[in-house]
Amino acid sequence: MEKVDLTLTVLKDFSIDTPRAKVKNEWITMGIHEDLNEAMWIALNEMLD
Repeated sequence: MEKVDLTLTVLKDFSIDTPRAKVKNEWITMGIHEDLNEAMWIALNEMLD
């Protein structure tokens, strides 16, 4: 990978509990936990929200 462009935007009216990323027209939710199964459930629940 030679070059990566990142754009960070603060959305003041957009409340979230866990990190998310927007790639083109899609959202990626992330679950962070020491137990991988719990991390998966956190990410899944955030996606449903």
